[in-house]
Amino acid sequence: MLFTKQNEYVDTNFNVQINNHLLSRTECVKYLGVITGDKLIWKPHITLVKKQVSKASGIICKFRHYIPFRSLKTVHYSIVYSHLRYAITSWGSSSFATLNTLNIIHNKLLRIMTFSKFNSNVCKLYKDTQILTVDRIFKLEISKLMYKIKFRLVPKQFTEHFCKNYRYSFISYKTTIKY
Repeated sequence: MLFTKQNEYVDTNFNVQINNHLLSRTECVKYLGVITGDKLIWKPHITLVKKQVSKASGIICKFRHYIPFRSLKTVHYSIVYSHLRYAITSWGSSSFATLNTLNIIHNKLLRIMTFSKFNSNVCKLYKDTQILTVDRIFKLEISKLMYKIKFRLVPKQFTEHFCKNYRYSFISYKTTIKY
């Protein structure tokens, strides 16, 4: 795979061989469960997550008649939230248009879980059920990552890419004024 910018043309008239074996060029690759495109866009991965959430919606739709909401919420966390959360620190900053279709499917799932009408207000449903939106899952995971980086709970290779911004520090210092 050859990584390029989205609007950049790159001449691909070259071949790569390893041990006299010609490698073919691909536009996306799946590595550790995350699909990355050659333009460093996350649309293929988000499409995969949408399919997984849609499948889970069918399961939850059948379960909702037989189990209490608390158990349904546990099923949601095990088969939906886990897919939404996995590597979201990478793909969660995609464009609004790309993420919006995933948000729509997740909203539909929440309405299914709560037996709500198709046009009911999802903001209230998210608040009442205490389930996070995709955007809030992203913010939570980024916050956890930054906490780990700040307190050096990650390998040194991660912390070397960040530095503290003293300009926007919210630390207040006590001063003593003598008269």
